Amino acid sequence: MHSKFKFKSFFLLLFVFQFTFSLNAIAQNEPKTLQGELNVIYSDKFDSNTGKFEKDSKDDYILNTDKKYFHLNLNDFKNLEYLDNLIGKNVEIVASNDYKNEKNLINVLQIKPLAKNDNSQNAFASDTNKPWLNILCKFSDISSEPVDTTTAQNMFRNTFPFIEHYWKQTTFGRIDISGTQTVGWFTLSHPRSYYVNGSDVNLSELATDCRTLAGSSFDPNKYTGTNLYFNGDLGGPARGGYFGGVRTTWLPPWSHTYISVVAHEMGHTYGLLHSSGMYVSEYDSPWDVMSNTYTNAGSVSPYKYIPQHTIAFHKYKLGAIKSKYIWSNLAYNSSSGVTVNLNRLETEPSGQNSFLMLDLYSVGGEHYTVEARDLIDYDEGIPASAVIIHKIEDNRRAYVIDPDGNLNPGDASAQWTPGETYKNNDGDIKIEIIEKTATGFNVKITAPRTIPVPIYRLYNKRTGAQLYTRGEVDKNKILNKFRDFEFTDGAPAFYASLTDDGNTPIYRLYNKRTGAQLYTRGEADKNKILAKFSDFEFTDGAPVFYAKITKF
Repeated sequence: MHSKFKFKSFFLLLFVFQFTFSLNAIAQNEPKTLQGELNVIYSDKFDSNTGKFEKDSKDDYILNTDKKYFHLNLNDFKNLEYLDNLIGKNVEIVASNDYKNEKNLINVLQIKPLAKNDNSQNAFASDTNKPWLNILCKFSDISSEPVDTTTAQNMFRNTFPFIEHYWKQTTFGRIDISGTQTVGWFTLSHPRSYYVNGSDVNLSELATDCRTLAGSSFDPNKYTGTNLYFNGDLGGPARGGYFGGVRTTWLPPWSHTYISVVAHEMGHTYGLLHSSGMYVSEYDSPWDVMSNTYTNAGSVSPYKYIPQHTIAFHKYKLGAIKSKYIWSNLAYNSSSGVTVNLNRLETEPSGQNSFLMLDLYSVGGEHYTVEARDLIDYDEGIPASAVIIHKIEDNRRAYVIDPDGNLNPGDASAQWTPGETYKNNDGDIKIEIIEKTATGFNVKITAPRTIPVPIYRLYNKRTGAQLYTRGEVDKNKILNKFRDFEFTDGAPAFYASLTDDGNTPIYRLYNKRTGAQLYTRGEADKNKILAKFSDFEFTDGAPVFYAKITKF
């Protein structure tokens, strides 16, 4: 870390804000704890009139216990950046005691892995080289069979543009679903009205009943996921996620022959969220199968819509981009400008100084990824050959940088081509598109190597307590939501690093009783607190940041 960011010795040992309610409320409303496996289901609404997804979606996080499924209200949960790392793990949830049992809805205050210091891979990152099982199920009161087993099975061939080939090629072999099989149609023991009431769908029972009907064909040790085909509408959306220890999609009849839609829902089961422009719609980006899946109208009868690639950030999250093909200003010095070849995202580089993704952090903590796209194979239907820049929020969601703000993140404004330059709001990152090459674009990056993260100190006007938080985005979220806090310093209290650069690690501990947080420096201090105060535990698995400590 640069010397100008040194600061006076400090002992950072403070309680920070309660996730969902004040300390006074805690005394009156003691939290409850529940344990189980954390699951998630993503819903994608489809408009049958326009033939496209609607602009709103819903993510349903579920606690799967031995006896019951609880749906999680995460409006007051602040650690969304780490939430997806817990999918498929056994967790303990701290919830307010006003959860509604009749709807199985609980208000979440805190989620932590049940195993101490659980740094194992989450469900999304594991078992990516296993086949899927397609299970075709029909409601007891609907006799139609929208597709036959052969048609469903043939969508998963290992030739362009089918599903097995798609995932294998677009992830450079990271996802290999060879051996996928199709079984059914099986008749469910209940009519559609038993499972579907308007937009309210009992997805858990649908999945359980459909898998049960598959009998010995359904072996979770053999298959990494199940595509569940149904012969009646499921309240509108198709869905995908991780449920009951298995990647799962719920596919209504309209989706059965749409290759891009099935790929989209399977993407959700691998942990991919939507990407989009920075507008209202979540389905407006033509650069990502996890957004507008109707970019390429190509078809291979009886199938429709060839899926485009997913974006570089998603490929990185899947582990599909090797570290040597990622250029980051956390690792490289480009303060005076460095020119690299940004290889098109569709093929792995073969030359030196060639990368698939630029991963850039600004001094203010903003995070960007840069990728090159070309009009070939699965990307033959994207708008143009160009460099695309995304802003990443909470290390989860990607938004296309589109300066004209016209609600179209696929137009010329979002396409960065030779002669154009992007500068971020802080002014410390500059991306110049120099020229198009046979394999991508030559791009010049100017950005600082050591990225200091501003740590802000906020004050609670009511209690006098202090709260330290990381980065401008988190600071503003707290100020907007918790009116008792104010920012009066006018500048960061100090700067820190997100990488292990030889400086002092700062750890965040949680108070199991109150839900409050405590920050402390160094392994020794952390262990002393854990040994002496049984209310505190360490669940992050790693330091929250690193700081340079100097003596007086």
